[in-house]
Amino acid sequence: MASLDLGATQNKSVAEMEMERPLSKEASLNYILRKAAELNLDLRKKFVQNDPYELSVLPRVKFWNILLSLPLGLNESEIREVFEHDLNFDNYGNVDYQGILQSDIFVKLEIKRIRDNAMKIKLDANRASAATGATSGEDLLEKMAAEEKQNQSLED
Repeated sequence: MASLDLGATQNKSVAEMEMERPLSKEASLNYILRKAAELNLDLRKKFVQNDPYELSVLPRVKFWNILLSLPLGLNESEIREVFEHDLNFDNYGNVDYQGILQSDIFVKLEIKRIRDNAMKIKLDANRASAATGATSGEDLLEKMAAEEKQNQSLED
């Protein structure tokens, strides 16, 4: 039985093994990515919003401030450690965030985050349709449109 577990572990990628290990606070990029996913933070959007010229890099100060502003519980010395050990920089000292977004762990976490969000939306829609007696999303939209029309006529 133990040899089966060992075989299963050997077939897993480093990213998969990292995602299975309990999340504990540490000064690492993996912690940042996992905690952000747990909090449903869209890091891709944050990075792209702060890169108006679409250069795929961010100045160190801007990247530092992004990390500091996230509710990850990291202090400045922990962020400094991440900068020293986990980040890649271009020739001008800017943080290459594309390397982060293309990493195995980020991609796997992002897929899971998006799937979880889609499931939540679907569950919410099912609950809403059950509460209104609608049998499908289209029924729900029709009921909502009818209610809106009724509210409009009451206001007029």
